[in-house]
Amino acid sequence: MINMDADIKISLGTATDLYAFADESFDVVLCLGPLYHLKTQIERDNWTNKELSNHKNLELDIDYKDIKVFKSEELGGLFLSVNWSSGKYPENLKIAMENSHTVFSAWDGDKLVGLINSLSDGIMTAYFHYLLIRPEYQGQGIGENLVNSMLEKYKDYSRKVLISYDKEIGFYEHCGFKIGEGSTPMVITFLTT
Repeated sequence: MINMDADIKISLGTATDLYAFADESFDVVLCLGPLYHLKTQIERDNWTNKELSNHKNLELDIDYKDIKVFKSEELGGLFLSVNWSSGKYPENLKIAMENSHTVFSAWDGDKLVGLINSLSDGIMTAYFHYLLIRPEYQGQGIGENLVNSMLEKYKDYSRKVLISYDKEIGFYEHCGFKIGEGSTPMVITFLTT
């Protein structure tokens, strides 16, 4: 058991940096493995944060559901937790989920902690519109599980599309998405996020 009141000093480096420490001057060496395959700092940070937070997975019992009916308060709370302006319109979100082609959600007991939805023509194209996880549950594999559920459901579709915030590109690339060549997403909206 870790004494959380202890004076803990953390040093980040590579295995070759260990020479800088005197013998018996540290208690733990955490080896996360080589990260050379992760090309950007964002990818490395996302991976490191995910691995460091994996201990929380032992405490969580997340249930995944394939449902489209939610309480408007559940949706509003989830969307506002990540500062998305659409959370100001919980009744519209409720209708949007009901009208979605598919919605997978993640639950911690009776608390909605994440969801992903799709819009689709039913045969060729699936557009993954929303993916959001409450901040205190991020980095625990919930988002990846939701994306993988969608990819499995639409595995025979010729096109799976989403629009990513720049800071999330590494996550979606990890899930198998690629930046489209010769295309730019375009929108008309009054929402800010």
